Parts: sequence; structure tokens; C-alpha cells
Amino acid sequence: MKRTWTIIGVRDVPRSFKWYQALFGQPETAPAHDHFGQVLDTDGTVLVCLHQWGAHAHPSLTSPDKTPPGNGLLLFFRVDDFELAMNRARALVNRFDEEPHINPNTQTMEFSVQDPDGYYVTISALAAPGSARVTGIIPQLLVDDLDQAIAYYRDRLGFEVDFNYESFYAEVSRDGFAIHLKHAPKLAAEREHRRRHEHLDAYISVSGIQNLFSELQTRGARVIRPLEERPWQCRDFHVEDADGHILCFSEQNAADGHS
Repeated sequence: MKRTWTIIGVRDVPRSFKWYQALFGQPETAPAHDHFGQVLDTDGTVLVCLHQWGAHAHPSLTSPDKTPPGNGLLLFFRVDDFELAMNRARALVNRFDEEPHINPNTQTMEFSVQDPDGYYVTISALAAPGSARVTGIIPQLLVDDLDQAIAYYRDRLGFEVDFNYESFYAEVSRDGFAIHLKHAPKLAAEREHRRRHEHLDAYISVSGIQNLFSELQTRGARVIRPLEERPWQCRDFHVEDADGHILCFSEQNAADGHS
């Protein structure tokens, strides 16, 4: 495993530290030292290191007066909350050096600003506008006794019960990973029985479900249930693979309508 730590010289480490935390929507904390600080992502990945000019006599960080700040350097960040980052940036700077636009090479939205020391900072969206991406996969398990299955996952395995829908369908999860449980008998002709009664083999959470549905239709996927609204506040559709396994692609409805 390899990681790159980008280190930039700044005049005031605490001030710049606060600026970058605000840009990334992070809670405000103090840097580890007055002369050095690391801005971290939620998983501990180092986003940028801030080093006070002149500290420790590093040859390339002795003074900002030797060359204009940011000469030969572009700080390019990919983010998964582009719209929020754009709003945060507008609260931090008087103007954007580049207004939001689609980069013709990455096909993603981006904008550029300058930080307090004059470094050029570009914020780029992780995904192109209107694109679809898989956000999670949840297996569905058939059980003979739903209450007993829920109790086992909760009591024996430390799972939490997320919901129990009309005593025939439930979700349990732990540490953000979920399993769906469905009360259904196991029959000899199991595959045909599963297909006939829509017993899923996988439940896949996605964003941009309309785009995904259109894409899979174009690719010739075997859609056995079209995209439609469901009573539990989501839209989904079912696809059958080459072996008869049933996959459900689903998107949770936004509070103010479809996303």
C-alpha cells in the first residue's frame, strides 16, 4: 500500500487548517502543532499537510518570497459531496477563480479557488452529472421463523433490527452492513419457486436508478419487473441473471421527491 502526503508551506498553520476543514465540511479541530498539521479524511487518509514557512529549514519550504505561492503546484481534490463543497467554498472566498463547469477530460463538475496563502485549489466531483453508481449490496435470506431469525441475529450476533415489515420481511444490520430476512418456506423446486414469488438473491442499493434502468435495458439485461414505486418509500426493478438469480436494484426516495 502506498500513500502520497502533499505538503504545502503556509504562513499560519492554524488559520489554513481551519480553512481546509471548512472547505471539506469537517468539524473544526486544532492542528497537532503550530508549525505542522494534517487535514484527514474520515477514514484517516491524509488530504493535505500544512507546514509553516521556515520551520525545520526544509530547502523548498524556507520562504514564500522566493517564488509566487502555488507556482508549479495545483491542489486537486475529488469529493463525493460536490454541491455542498461548492456552497462551503462560496462562504470562504470572495470569488471563484473558475466557476463550476464540466471538465471535458473527466466529464465531472469542478471549480477552483485560492486558499489563504494563494494556492490554487480545484474541487472535482467524483462522479459525472447524472451517472449511476452502486452504493451497496444486501443479501436476502429465506427463513422458516422470522421472529426466531431476528432474535438470533440480534442476540447472538449483535445485529440491530432496522425494520420489521408486517411480520414477513425484516432488515438487520451491524456496522453499516445489512442482511434482509424473509419468512418463506423452502421447496424442492426452489429456483422456480423463488422466481415466481420474487424471493430475491440480492438487493442492491444504487443512486441514479432511472439512468441505471435505461442502461441495463440498452445492454439487453432480462428485466422481470420494471422500474416502479414501492410502498416502502423506494423505487426498484428486478433483473434475472443467466442462472435464474433475481437481483433487485433499488433507490430510496428523497424526502422531497425522486432523486
